[in-house]
Amino acid sequence: MFPTICQIIDEEYRGYGYSLFLSNEPQYIISEEHGSFRPQVNQPIEYWAVIKKDVIYLRSYDGYFRDDKKAFELDKQSFDSFLCEKSLSFRETIKQLQILDLYKTMATDKSFYTNGEKRHKINKYDILSKIKLKLNWNKKREF
Repeated sequence: MFPTICQIIDEEYRGYGYSLFLSNEPQYIISEEHGSFRPQVNQPIEYWAVIKKDVIYLRSYDGYFRDDKKAFELDKQSFDSFLCEKSLSFRETIKQLQILDLYKTMATDKSFYTNGEKRHKINKYDILSKIKLKLNWNKKREF
């Protein structure tokens, strides 16, 4: 909207975007929206849209949609790549979604994350506890 406002007040704008008063229409417009408009700190963007003359393609955290409720016919991976090129917020969001998918995978195969220090301590304590059990078992045998 900012380029349009600049054109209304006769100010030159050299940034990114299009004025809605241009004689040649842009091929598409990218829109980013918040899921909630309540005041909050670090309000995340939750919806992205590619607005074309005849259809609006929508992307949320968990789905792909069209504004006319028809089936989403585009290749989803290509659509995500396109949004990553055009929207910095989507690029960061998709990275976070991929990390969440990895956590889901880890949860299903009973894995857990630990840094090297904690893993070393776990192994060290396991070895110590085995030694203590062995020593206690040997003491019991002597009596």
